[in-house]
Amino acid sequence: MKYNTQVPQIFLLTNTGDNKMVVVEKDDVRELILVRGLPGSGKTRLASIIASLSIPECPISVSTFATDDFFIVDDGVKKEYKFDPTKLHDYHIRNQNAVEKQMQDAIESGAHFNLPVNDLIIVHNTFTQSWEMEAYYELADTYGYTVTSVVVENNHSNKSIHNVPDENISKMRDRFEIML
Repeated sequence: MKYNTQVPQIFLLTNTGDNKMVVVEKDDVRELILVRGLPGSGKTRLASIIASLSIPECPISVSTFATDDFFIVDDGVKKEYKFDPTKLHDYHIRNQNAVEKQMQDAIESGAHFNLPVNDLIIVHNTFTQSWEMEAYYELADTYGYTVTSVVVENNHSNKSIHNVPDENISKMRDRFEIML
């Protein structure tokens, strides 16, 4: 492979179909990962693990977003999660707007410096129904991002760190939609 010394090259691991992973050169990386699952399944943990992985040869911006983050109250001494159902719709919109701003900023930055867009966005919400992801699919389509949806199972019987009552989790489980 030849490398252009003026423009950093991006490399992705890809499966060749014969269970061998190879590194391929790519000029522009725009990836949106939607991490779905019930409370306590490990969505935030998985998003954090993915965000912490880095490959020196693959300089990429990684951002994580969750509607739950807007329910965290910081009084200067401690941070506390305080769920308010009356703010849920507004906070979902704010999260979508934050994701859109990240997409816009990544594209503008690449254009400004005449560089490829190298951006990975991870959104970790419950996304129990398909329509809850629609706004993110529309953003991805608008800004040229590829979407991957990941469902995190709770096979380890974890409890929600946000103290979501079992009755609510059961209702979420009953309405959880998945397309295989």
